[in-house]
Amino acid sequence: MGLTSSELLLCAVLCTALAFAVTVWLWPRLARGSRARVLGRMGLIVLVQVFLFASVALAANRSLLIYGSWADLAGRARQEAVRGGVAVEVLGRQAPDVPGGGNPLVSGVIEKVTVHGERSRRAAQAYVYLPPEYFQKGNEQRRFPAAVVLTGYPGTAENLLKGLRYPKTAWTLAKEKKAQPMILVMMRPTVSAENTQCVDVRGGGSQSETFFGTDVSRAISSTYRTGTSARSWGIIGDSTGGYCALKMTVQHPETYAAGVGLSADYKPEIDQYSGDLYPGPPSPVPVGSPHCRTFSVGYAVRRWHTVRS
Repeated sequence: MGLTSSELLLCAVLCTALAFAVTVWLWPRLARGSRARVLGRMGLIVLVQVFLFASVALAANRSLLIYGSWADLAGRARQEAVRGGVAVEVLGRQAPDVPGGGNPLVSGVIEKVTVHGERSRRAAQAYVYLPPEYFQKGNEQRRFPAAVVLTGYPGTAENLLKGLRYPKTAWTLAKEKKAQPMILVMMRPTVSAENTQCVDVRGGGSQSETFFGTDVSRAISSTYRTGTSARSWGIIGDSTGGYCALKMTVQHPETYAAGVGLSADYKPEIDQYSGDLYPGPPSPVPVGSPHCRTFSVGYAVRRWHTVRS
């Protein structure tokens, strides 16, 4: 049973109820004061508490989607294999949670995909939201703006669909003429089990910066009708994903024209989940273009790149 499955949660709740019923039934028989009976009562109390806390933890995780699988919980998330010559591999399709779901012309479509990085030689799963305008007649040649949406760490891309409801928000804003129809690429801020902090780890390790800074936009643009220039792309994330969003905007203005960090970290959290990101002596920091200017307010960072003719 999957970590977020209804069957596992139901099993935990039933075990809690059964353990409580057994405790009520056996408690009078363990009422006498021998050492064995005292230990028996303690064991029953511990058993009920274990099942109760397990039920609460499973329900909270299912609601918040902190860990998507047993491998995520154990810190051994499966690393996707890179397939040469394939930019985006479609794994499945589903309807957004909006009125008219099931009709792409009304609700759009969410595709579950694996994005293969050409330069980083890494791959990661994502959900791509295509707005209804993408399928409507007259837009066959239209190119849409796109945004990469990142979760925190740990976190699952499903939480961006069910918890934070990015596709529904994008659909609603476009319907109300408050935003352009856009393509969303929703994913975790890492390409491995570790929290790589969007860093290219030395020694052939995880190439997260290259993946998010270069590969994702190129792969999506080669598969879907998105703009290819930086002004067509933005990136947003929360917590660790917010740190990655701001970092990608500052360090890759050729890819992203705008970045937003929601409750973002402003420095990498080097801890037991990160591994050794910076082994060896530090490398010199490259100086950015003098024609690029960064302006930050609150949790948002936007970069304008002036091109001189």
